[in-house]
Amino acid sequence: MQLSKKNEVQKILAKKFFVTKIGERIATISDLQKELGVGTGTIQSAIKEFESLGVVQIKAQPRYGTVLEDKNMGQLWQYLQKNNIVGLMPSPISLEMQGLAMGLREEFHKQGIPLILVYGYGSSVRFDKILSEVSEEDFVVSSVGSAIDRQKTAEQLEMSLKFGAHSFYEKDSLVIVSNRPILDKNEKLRIGIDYRSYDHMILTKAIFPNQEYVSVDVEYENVPLKVTKGEIDCAIWHKTKQTNLVISESIYLTDIDLDQSITEEISEAVLTINHENEITRAVLEHIDLTNVHKIQTAVISEKVNPIY
Repeated sequence: MQLSKKNEVQKILAKKFFVTKIGERIATISDLQKELGVGTGTIQSAIKEFESLGVVQIKAQPRYGTVLEDKNMGQLWQYLQKNNIVGLMPSPISLEMQGLAMGLREEFHKQGIPLILVYGYGSSVRFDKILSEVSEEDFVVSSVGSAIDRQKTAEQLEMSLKFGAHSFYEKDSLVIVSNRPILDKNEKLRIGIDYRSYDHMILTKAIFPNQEYVSVDVEYENVPLKVTKGEIDCAIWHKTKQTNLVISESIYLTDIDLDQSITEEISEAVLTINHENEITRAVLEHIDLTNVHKIQTAVISEKVNPIY
């Protein structure tokens, strides 16, 4: 359906207001008239309608210009004609990811922004998707370490929200999953590695630095199954309070002790966008990280049932 001239102007203005921060100066009517190629009356009418509906509040300041005093993100969203924001997250098999997803959902809901979360893939695949020129995805949740590594070859990646220490992996939650109680370091083990996951590769190299082994490419979420079926001897795994739901009695968990310099960056979750994605950046500026952390903590401690 073809938009009327007024609707076209409102759509453009809505995006401008959406990405403008509270307190920032907005373009003058004459500048907007030159940019949009419409009469000043059409622009003024569109802005006045926004004000009367409570979509935005603007105020003229002497010798400075007109500034954006307030805005309703949900109402502005209706004019953008964008269906939703799409986020890519690791598989929600851990309470950390379930809590993080629940926290993000609540924060988007508070703004009136529809959010779709897609789970799975390795971090490399998730980053590929938001870097694609035809991307339909808006952000990636990964470890800080994974994001830093990918930024080395993709400078357009922007880490927008860091969720704090141990928001990706709880402290002391990393283990070796194996098919025997004790691993013989002289044995040539079949070790499962998810080559789509930066974290999994780094952790494996750190735990088995001098071990001669046969690497077997596995998807991270399938590690316990592959050990149970005897297709691999062991792999790095993330122990959570739900571990008993995904492992059997025939496999063993061994705690591992890693240097903090290795685990610090991969233990913190971060939300990354393509720096050209102004719309998503504007939404993220209104995320209350304290509330996200509060919800994630409540999920991890099993005080609330996650909705993710």
